[in-house]
Amino acid sequence: LKKAKKAKDTFHIAEGYMLNYYNIFKFPNISYFDSVINMTQNNPSKKYPAYAHFRRAQYFLFLERDIETTINDLKQANSYSNRYDNNMLSNRIDYLMAIVRSEHLGEKKEAIPILKKCAKFYASLDNKIGRYNQLNALSVIAGTFTTLQQNDSAQYYSKLGHAIANRYTDKGLNTMKSFFILREGINQYHFKNYTVAIDSITK
Repeated sequence: LKKAKKAKDTFHIAEGYMLNYYNIFKFPNISYFDSVINMTQNNPSKKYPAYAHFRRAQYFLFLERDIETTINDLKQANSYSNRYDNNMLSNRIDYLMAIVRSEHLGEKKEAIPILKKCAKFYASLDNKIGRYNQLNALSVIAGTFTTLQQNDSAQYYSKLGHAIANRYTDKGLNTMKSFFILREGINQYHFKNYTVAIDSITK
């Protein structure tokens, strides 16, 4: 950060502030995000200030439960991200907005197409992060369908997620089968197949 400031390198100053935030994550200080936003909003790039708005949204959602501020930051992040065709960040923003709409605004039906779009995008990435995010999205889709009492659809996505996770030898990805086994146990409960439900939930 000192080196970037000396060189008046705005991008790496922003990177330095973001890394400082991660370094003190146990005691987060969102002033780093504010600094990045103020510094880059008049000269935006593919990453900033969109990424700083996105991280601010995560902070206000998960740590403060301030939904209004979360939505405002996500809208700002989305505006900058779309301007520079940052598909990776755009899908992260959409995913988080879908969570907000589903869990905090009661818009579960509206969230499902967004989650499906994100799952499809992540499936197109040939790397571990993409695979992990795809499985997370499929798990949320299955859970959302369960909440909507659309248990056939919930079962479809539970089985799909389990099958995909089962393909991977990577322990972290393969272990995500447990999410879908649990989802299927919940589905079987709603189908009144209680013995099968208990077995899945126990597993």
